Amino acid sequence: MFAVFVGVALVGRALAAEGGDILINDFEGSGWGDWKTEGQAFGAGPWHPGGDNPRVFGYEGRGLAAGRNAPNGSLSSPEFSIERDYINLKVGGGWYPGRTCVNLLIDGKVIHSQYGLGTGFGEQHEDYVLQWFTWDVRPYRGQKARIQVVDNFDYNSGFILVDHLVQSDTRKAEPVDRTPMRETYRPQFHFTAEKGWLSDPCGLFYYKGIYHLIYQHAGRDELSVLFSPTAWGHAVSTDLLHWRQLPDAIRCEEDFDWSGYSCAGVASVEGKPSGFIMSGSSVIDLNNDSGLKMGDHPPILSFYNHYATQTWFDGQRHIQIAWMAKGFALPDMPFNQQMTFPRLLELKSTPDGPRLFKTPVREIESLRAKSHTRRDLELTPGTGNPLAGIAGDLLDVAIDFEPGDAQRIELSVRGTPIVYNVAEKQLHCLASTMPLEPINGHVKLRLLVDRTSVEVFGNDGRATMSNYFMPPKDNTSLALAAIGGRCKVVLAEVHELRSATVKGTE
Repeated sequence: MFAVFVGVALVGRALAAEGGDILINDFEGSGWGDWKTEGQAFGAGPWHPGGDNPRVFGYEGRGLAAGRNAPNGSLSSPEFSIERDYINLKVGGGWYPGRTCVNLLIDGKVIHSQYGLGTGFGEQHEDYVLQWFTWDVRPYRGQKARIQVVDNFDYNSGFILVDHLVQSDTRKAEPVDRTPMRETYRPQFHFTAEKGWLSDPCGLFYYKGIYHLIYQHAGRDELSVLFSPTAWGHAVSTDLLHWRQLPDAIRCEEDFDWSGYSCAGVASVEGKPSGFIMSGSSVIDLNNDSGLKMGDHPPILSFYNHYATQTWFDGQRHIQIAWMAKGFALPDMPFNQQMTFPRLLELKSTPDGPRLFKTPVREIESLRAKSHTRRDLELTPGTGNPLAGIAGDLLDVAIDFEPGDAQRIELSVRGTPIVYNVAEKQLHCLASTMPLEPINGHVKLRLLVDRTSVEVFGNDGRATMSNYFMPPKDNTSLALAAIGGRCKVVLAEVHELRSATVKGTE
């Protein structure tokens, strides 16, 4: 739990030189100044974390504005004149639009609003990172405005972090592409809901050549499952790549009063789904044992309980898909969270006994647009990058290497290091670590790189891990290096991928 007892201080509106930045507040002082508070969310002054909470990153100087977890309230600036094209601000905390956020008000109306990009669970690194955001206020130059910081959510992760509000003629955050299904941060071959939050896959089934993906879906265009009734979203595909999104398969009653259910739900009212329809399973009743058949097709029986990973069986293959849990929200995107890429499940014999292997389904090969191959390379510290000149934000990468006497082998993907530690026999990627023993002296890695995620499959699927990441938009490079000794790269294959997203909701 993140327990913070803090507030904000006014250090004075700094008048910049002609054309320079104008500081609205940097929260470095010890009191409120002429900022006003309502409620108890913001204490008697700014929070100066220091060594109190080393998990908080990204704030400027020593102070920032932050709300408590439980008490509600708001903090408002005095009125000021908009004199520059943009307002830059640093914001962190959970993504709770309208509940934990910072607003720009003109004539009492919210013109811009920004919330944090954390997971909203109060458990992940991203919950405590402040990032730059930019409001374009060119249409409002010369008008009077106020800043309002809001903390109005009684939940462990219901906090807002704000720092360094500045008027400027220069953006700190770049604008994003909002073209539907091609947005800047939209995964291009991992499934996402067209709008709103998704989580656990539910009730998957395969019928007459069509894969049906059912999943927890927060409707009403909400980006957080905590505020909207959870329905069962529905999408269909014939190839596990191109998904057509359909109306929710099981919906909540429209008149259900869910306002009192912040993060819990009820199962049904008089047999009808209401509130939160959680994870579950579906069965195709081919013999009509239920007696519910109507028309030419067998009934599909769905039950909701709680599973986070599910499978299809298409007559030949067992295929798994899962919610890539606790991903961070993305700036100005209409969706939140994504699924893993579908994986083939195979039970194989190993020296340690039977083991379940997971590999990307073969359909990924149809997205390959351009391929690059390197063979029989010896890497030593300081040698050139064998992957130089290969770049992309959608990639399928396979590396087979013999560690030799190297201490570490590092594959850098868009500036993010994925490191194999030879002595530990472990692979490290972002916040995850997985054991990976060489097999007959070889270590094999397979990576699926989408715009904001990296999935790693070790030794032909013996071990797997998935991570979200947010690399710089202008860095699409790849690099491979040996550190502390020699390493032989038996094979390196990089396939640049095409997008698989298809816009469409029926």
